[in-house]
Amino acid sequence: MFRARSRITADTSLTFAVSGDSVTARPESWRDQIGDRRLRLVGGFAEDDATSERAFGQVRRSLADVLVVMLGMNDVRQGVPFEEMTANIEKIVRFAECQTALLCLVPPSNHSDGAVNQRANGVVANRHLFDLGARRGWVVADPFAFARASNNSWGGGSSDDGTHPLPHVSTEAAVRMRLFIRQAAATTGLNQ
Repeated sequence: MFRARSRITADTSLTFAVSGDSVTARPESWRDQIGDRRLRLVGGFAEDDATSERAFGQVRRSLADVLVVMLGMNDVRQGVPFEEMTANIEKIVRFAECQTALLCLVPPSNHSDGAVNQRANGVVANRHLFDLGARRGWVVADPFAFARASNNSWGGGSSDDGTHPLPHVSTEAAVRMRLFIRQAAATTGLNQ
């Protein structure tokens, strides 16, 4: 059964909450540069090194229009099984009780050596996020697509540590996030 929500426009006021890691928590992140008074952050959780398990332990009821989930980078780094990561994300969304979720892909990584090939495993994690979004009817977005090289690394001048975007990259991601949040809100109720 398809049900459409009232029309979402650029002038529609919406609330959003976050569940994220350092890409969301750091100063000058996309969250801090959203720059649209009609999109109001109403809570959530984001901290450096947060895994999906840690984020689930911190989830609080929000009732926001959209829950932005930007997790997985640290799950990949720590070798957390992908099924465990997606199960944690499902629990986060369920407990937050938002109208819908916006799943963001794991950002690019320049780290391909060491015990875990974060660059390659990020690609696999993103496939799992796409599958989860398809199963649940959630929008899946890549706010860093413009900075993602074909090998899943950060494009030149996008990151100085190979993990986190530089401020100008977060600024561009914020522009995209404004659109993605509205897109997610517009699909609330479809396929439910």
